[in-house]
Amino acid sequence: MPVVFFTIPEGGIDGPASERLLQRASETFADILESPVDRIRAYIKTVPAHHCASGGVVPGASPFFEFMVLEGRPLAQRQELMKQFSEILAEETGIPLSQVRGMCRRVLAEEWCIAGKPASEARAAHVSALQKL
Repeated sequence: MPVVFFTIPEGGIDGPASERLLQRASETFADILESPVDRIRAYIKTVPAHHCASGGVVPGASPFFEFMVLEGRPLAQRQELMKQFSEILAEETGIPLSQVRGMCRRVLAEEWCIAGKPASEARAAHVSALQKL
């Protein structure tokens, strides 16, 4: 279920760095959550530079990430993901870490779909284990 989106202004990352960003993010997600990497989804969304502002400046250095995990993941895991994704995004874009922003969204298992079924059914054992954390 883990999914991460990186939003980057056009021209803010090249092809090889994009691949590294996605690979590193996927590995980080898998390691921290102790999840099989084949369950991880990672995406880069680019937006026109003139559609980005940072500190009121257009265009601005404004990389952003958003990731989703099932409700029940421990705060320590979520905060470590925020730290790691921030660092990876700064390293791969060359934008100072101080300019990176991001957030975590927790999703209820009954509101996340896996192969047409709610995660509460598709990953019942996993969801049950999370409830015990």
